[in-house]
Amino acid sequence: MKKFVFLLLILMLTLTACGKSIPSLSQVEAHSESWANKQLAGFAYEDICNAWGEPSGSLFGLWGSIWELPGGEDYLTAYFHRDTGILDHVRIQPMEN
Repeated sequence: MKKFVFLLLILMLTLTACGKSIPSLSQVEAHSESWANKQLAGFAYEDICNAWGEPSGSLFGLWGSIWELPGGEDYLTAYFHRDTGILDHVRIQPMEN
């Protein structure tokens, strides 16, 4: 039963991303964190890396990766589901000097 629920969850998340394209980092930077979360929902780590390139950093002990945004003032941290590699949510924060 757990496997069925898990597979159903993966299918639902995959279908959520169908028909959508991953916005560029410039588009993400021009909008809000809330907008980015809505646009990126359901995408897999591999798909995001294909669109944005390899991350500039990663989180230790967590399933997350960091991309610097083009303007150089902010960075995006993407958190992924441990078992599926599907994006859970993103955070946009200012760079620390």
